Amino acid sequence: MSDEFEYNKLCICTNLRGGDILPSCGKVGSKELADALEQGLKDMKLPYEFQRLHCMGKCHLGPTMRLSPGGPFIMGAKLSDVAHILNLLKDGNFDQLAQEFPLKESA
Repeated sequence: MSDEFEYNKLCICTNLRGGDILPSCGKVGSKELADALEQGLKDMKLPYEFQRLHCMGKCHLGPTMRLSPGGPFIMGAKLSDVAHILNLLKDGNFDQLAQEFPLKESA
């Protein structure tokens, strides 16, 4: 992966599975994370489309985000990480973002 590759979309799963019984991104704060990221992208005028998705198939590892097209997953971020994530996106530090919030399991 190279920091020179251009991503234009940040996707986040906000799924709440099984009536809040099964592991899911929604159960571990992805809705609040999505709200903060979406507002931060607007406030900083960053050129990323923001998309909330129903599922990315990694509910047990969430919150799950991914840069698109074809970019890295960004896993396990918390609300307190939003400013840092936005700064990494602003600076185009995609490799660092993927290293700090890695996909720890292939699924």
